[in-house]
Amino acid sequence: MIVRLPSPDIRSMSSTGARLSRRQAMRGSLIGGIAVYLAPLGSRAFASLFEEQLLTRPEWNGHDGVLKYRIDGTSKVTGEKVFARDIRARDMPHWPQQQSHALVLRVTMADRSYTGFDLFPLGSDLAPDRVVTATDLARDGLAFPDFYGEDMLLPEGKTAAYLGQAVAILIYRDFARFRFAKEKLQFNDAVIRYGAVTGPLRRDPWGSSRFVRVGGPTPYDDDVFSCLKQGPVSPSYDKHEPVWPKPARDGDLGAQGMYHADTIQYELAHPPAEWLVLTRNYATQSGDTAALEPDNANGWYDAEKQELHLVVPTQSPQEVAEGAAAILQRSRIGMKRLFLHPCFTVGYGSKDHCTMPYYGLLAAVYGDGRPVRLANDRFDQFQSGLKRHQFSMGYTVAVERRTGLLQSFRAEIVANGGGRANCSVALTMVGATSAQSVYYFPKNDVAATAIASRAIDSGAARGENIYFYKCWMCHNQYAKSASAPPTTVLTPRAQITSFGGTPITLTPAPRATSIA
Repeated sequence: MIVRLPSPDIRSMSSTGARLSRRQAMRGSLIGGIAVYLAPLGSRAFASLFEEQLLTRPEWNGHDGVLKYRIDGTSKVTGEKVFARDIRARDMPHWPQQQSHALVLRVTMADRSYTGFDLFPLGSDLAPDRVVTATDLARDGLAFPDFYGEDMLLPEGKTAAYLGQAVAILIYRDFARFRFAKEKLQFNDAVIRYGAVTGPLRRDPWGSSRFVRVGGPTPYDDDVFSCLKQGPVSPSYDKHEPVWPKPARDGDLGAQGMYHADTIQYELAHPPAEWLVLTRNYATQSGDTAALEPDNANGWYDAEKQELHLVVPTQSPQEVAEGAAAILQRSRIGMKRLFLHPCFTVGYGSKDHCTMPYYGLLAAVYGDGRPVRLANDRFDQFQSGLKRHQFSMGYTVAVERRTGLLQSFRAEIVANGGGRANCSVALTMVGATSAQSVYYFPKNDVAATAIASRAIDSGAARGENIYFYKCWMCHNQYAKSASAPPTTVLTPRAQITSFGGTPITLTPAPRATSIA
């Protein structure tokens, strides 16, 4: 249960008038006795933000009925503290004022065993005040929420699941030593020690699904078969490759789906004379969202009161609150209350279900009573931030030459999910069901797999519309050919009316042109 309080200083509840009801207190105890409070920064005194000119009062464009500019635009471009990255201990009125800083050591190889690290470049002057390793986490019972998998910090003797996997957190009580230490360690390949070459980990895909549809005689008749109605076809795995069910017309859902999939594949391989069949292969690289604000977190663990305070930029504050509570509930830290302060941020999906808030939680827990800030620089973000998936796509489209009507669509899509599953399974399923975009095909067979690899893990980054963009390109190559008819409303449809019942006339579109 998450309690929302109207005050940024939620320990001073008497001054804000906020009160926990008996029912709220009882519900809070359901998470292993840990009460979670979600308190966005500035929420108690939102009006005072205008008075302090951190936010600009809304000014409306009377002609268009829209705002002339963002209320937070001026403060952002002039460097006011509206992002979590800007927040320091001194900005939190009830925190200790001395700010500590942390950095994360990460592997740069994922094909050999990790055997430890060596801080010899630092000497005694730049030695960290606290080092956190997998041994500490095992002793204290700290581990990722189940969604993120295992090895929050990689133990010695194991091969990293992916490039950039974290192995240790180094904590410094002063910024100067932290900064000099980071410069000595960041690009030094001798810091991380490796053992025998094992090759990358071989694992089953994070998930696979297949969506098959065979329509009725017309677009308005019931489908002969549809995975969207009856459920997707799921495979087993052999040698880390999907093995689809054996086809059978009268078998179970998987067998029926594969029967129709095989029929579609055979028809595309042996098309009628009036069909034009186009087959194209596409690929995209893994991409960084390049959000303006790199991942960061700032946290303070009050051991006396058994309270953890955490400032984070996140696109999923509810998930962070629940995940952090799950970590603490299973640990031996003895936590009673978690105060989460989500802030303004820019993420494009890279701060949705990302791991940084949980590493910030670890740094705070081991901060020896001082607030600890963990913040990526731009290189750190490229090395560890969530990426947009790399895709390989094989598309086959059949078009009737005379009418231009689309007849059949088949796709094989592979998304590289990287070292942790994250949102890869759900994203790949959504992409597969959206692959044909706005076009109507009487027959579809779309198979999609999210593989596990040693790449940096990928999340729900914006831009996955590359699926249906490629479908459009494939169809566009036909539409621009000399023999193709003009692009019009090719599928007859019932009269469309507005919400008020007024008929809407569909005007034929101009002939399609290509941007390919």
